Amino acid sequence: MEERKKAALFIDQTVARLITEHNGFADFTAKTESHYESHPRYRGEGSDQARFGTNPYYGSNNEYGKNRQEEDIMKKYFHRLEEMLLPFDEIMLFGPGQVKKELHNYLEEQAAFRGKKIQVQNSDHQTERQLLETAGSFFYI
Repeated sequence: MEERKKAALFIDQTVARLITEHNGFADFTAKTESHYESHPRYRGEGSDQARFGTNPYYGSNNEYGKNRQEEDIMKKYFHRLEEMLLPFDEIMLFGPGQVKKELHNYLEEQAAFRGKKIQVQNSDHQTERQLLETAGSFFYI
């Protein structure tokens, strides 16, 4: 019977760390950043105005445009993560917030991930040692 390749991915909105097994130990394999900023400011933009100037009568918060930019950033982030996770048969996604669930939904829609086992686990921010312990418990169950 062929051994299934496993990977654990700690993910939040800003960074993802891939953990795989090497010689019986969990180890960090790759890291990628999303380039997501929770409240980006653009040149010429005041605290509550878009790039239309500082006059409150001609301002706009341009919420639709900002949401589209955030969606585009996250879509590119998920695509990079998809490429990183492609060689693995069993994947555990863990971390704080909702991004792990969004990535899970994204991967479920991809044809290359049909038949792969993907699980999601809630987790707070952890030290590197704790990340390796969490991944190790996934690898050796």
